[in-house]
Amino acid sequence: MRPEGAAPTGAAAPRHRSEAMAGVSRLVVKIGTSLSWDPAKGIDPRNLEALAAEIAGLRRKGLEVVMVASGAVGAGMHRLGLKRRPTSIKEKQATASVGQVYLMELVARVFQRYGLNAGQVLLSRHDLESGPRYFNARNTLETLIKMGVVPVINENDTVAVDELKFGDNDRLAALACNLVKGDLLVILTDVDGLHTGDPRKDPKARRIPVVTRITKDLRALAGSEGSLVGTGGMVTKLLAARMACMNGEHVVIARGSKRGVLGAVLKGADEGTLFVAPATPRERRIRWMPYSEPGRSELLIRAAAVSRVRRSHTPLYPADISAVRGNFHAGDVVRLCDAKGNTWAKGICRYSSNDCLKVRGKELWQIERALGRIPNEELVSFEDMAFKRAF
Repeated sequence: MRPEGAAPTGAAAPRHRSEAMAGVSRLVVKIGTSLSWDPAKGIDPRNLEALAAEIAGLRRKGLEVVMVASGAVGAGMHRLGLKRRPTSIKEKQATASVGQVYLMELVARVFQRYGLNAGQVLLSRHDLESGPRYFNARNTLETLIKMGVVPVINENDTVAVDELKFGDNDRLAALACNLVKGDLLVILTDVDGLHTGDPRKDPKARRIPVVTRITKDLRALAGSEGSLVGTGGMVTKLLAARMACMNGEHVVIARGSKRGVLGAVLKGADEGTLFVAPATPRERRIRWMPYSEPGRSELLIRAAAVSRVRRSHTPLYPADISAVRGNFHAGDVVRLCDAKGNTWAKGICRYSSNDCLKVRGKELWQIERALGRIPNEELVSFEDMAFKRAF
């Protein structure tokens, strides 16, 4: 029985694949820790060598490639002679610090053999939380791509506490694909896609070639186990696929150790599992917002204003504020809450928290008297909102 959400086998699958690959000019490739790690030898360069050769070939054909690499903690474990993955945050941060140098040294050396330069870009959740930092990161990545450099993105594990506690590079890869306006996200791992069961335990498990909708049934198939040195399993890959597809980017999960896998995927071959993006994705300018974490930066909005925004798609105004929580700058993402503190949307606030406190409940003519200026007539534009169903 085919799981709900999986595309039927036969003619539909090749059609979806060929259509999905036809317009790809920029792709993001995420390699899992298991592809660069050998339990006995530590970092294993063989898969990186093959991947670099493939990327060089794609570059010669005019395609742009961004890589997201896992393995900093694993590499640090090898360099430091650790037999078990560290458990405390400070030990993970220190181990990642050693591993990042080791991993990037290897990646740079391997890429140079094929005439490619690699540029390291370390990101934390905070870099994707606010508009200014998000677009600064995008500008850096765009410049690297224009210079002919292959950006290699990783979480900044040496300082990022939350990422090390529950983060994973599958999620980061989905965010990176949106960040660089990619057309396709390829997640390379140690299995050849999503299966009807765990292929390592169930010999009858079948690969699902195409998924058009990620449902509860599909999530139940994913299990939860990752590798010794990695943090993610198929569950995190499904979450990443959902994030990217909602943003309009197709996703393929495939076996990274298979030689020529990227070329096969881009030719539309029946390789791995293709997750097809919907025809009407989010507006690109706010795609990053649902995944930002503004913490306690909140605006409590009057009930009448919440109803008005939902009904008529209007902006929020300073007069709509009933309370302000947290500290934030103009241009930051804040949670938009009802009177009970329940989040109903996120939005880019055009006022700082200090100014919000001074102008809450006030009309425009009162704002100028309170601040000596009117920073903006709108508090949060409707176009700068992401509603709860999006996250």
